[in-house]
Amino acid sequence: MSQPRQNRALVIVNTNFCSSDGDVVFGTRRGAKREAEQLSNVLSRLNYKVKLMHNKTAKEIEDLYQEECCCEHGDYFVSIISSHGEEGVIFGYDSEPVKLTRIFRILSSDKCPALTKIPKIFFIQACRGAEFDQGVLVECDSSEPEPDCFSDYLSIPPQTVVMFACSPGKGEPLTHQRRAKTFPFGHVAITGPRHSQRCSPSFTLCRLLAFLNVFGSMFLQALLKVLEGEERHLALNRLMTRINWEVAFCCQARGTYEGCKEMPCFVTNLLQEVFPFSA
Repeated sequence: MSQPRQNRALVIVNTNFCSSDGDVVFGTRRGAKREAEQLSNVLSRLNYKVKLMHNKTAKEIEDLYQEECCCEHGDYFVSIISSHGEEGVIFGYDSEPVKLTRIFRILSSDKCPALTKIPKIFFIQACRGAEFDQGVLVECDSSEPEPDCFSDYLSIPPQTVVMFACSPGKGEPLTHQRRAKTFPFGHVAITGPRHSQRCSPSFTLCRLLAFLNVFGSMFLQALLKVLEGEERHLALNRLMTRINWEVAFCCQARGTYEGCKEMPCFVTNLLQEVFPFSA
């Protein structure tokens, strides 16, 4: 009797960055490597065959997804990307951008038939701009959406979920020359994010920073906590909502950026409930 195909996970973490002339363009992402290793270990325990890749160039990142198209997959494909970024883009080790739409195109039904019917789940830890969410006590806003801010994510392949560390919208993007920073944070929040509880949470928000310190990021640490606990048995949409709550109300920045918050969001075109981590 043949063995069932194993679920696959691709984890890409970039911690160091340089340009073609050797100059350091972005800051070192302390804490990201350890966090990625922890997540890889948890996914392995949940019966995923994990490929963990460190410090890959933009071209190498695209090639890794091309390789997944040639692999045998189980019931789910999970990918975690941890890097510097801006809206619609993550950066390779060489500080060159990779458009998320390019990754989605590689995994589209016509390019990658093997993954057409398999749920594809992305967790992306990267900044989406340079603004801070200062936090508020209470806010519930249903402002009109601006479709242009969201157009990149209409291109996700069928059966795909993409979860971001922070929310998108209008604002000035990061430039290649701007050095991204890391921030201390702690589990002492008493306020909520400014951009939580919106009826259209992914359209009209500022381009926001995602937080990271030497122990990891708010977002991926919340994911790790959920995967290690009983909440991993939840349906994926409920699991992601739990991560939203964990980041929104249990984490905030300290020090210079005291009180700043983060609000993850996710986009999905799944047509059914899935339980990818209920091993």
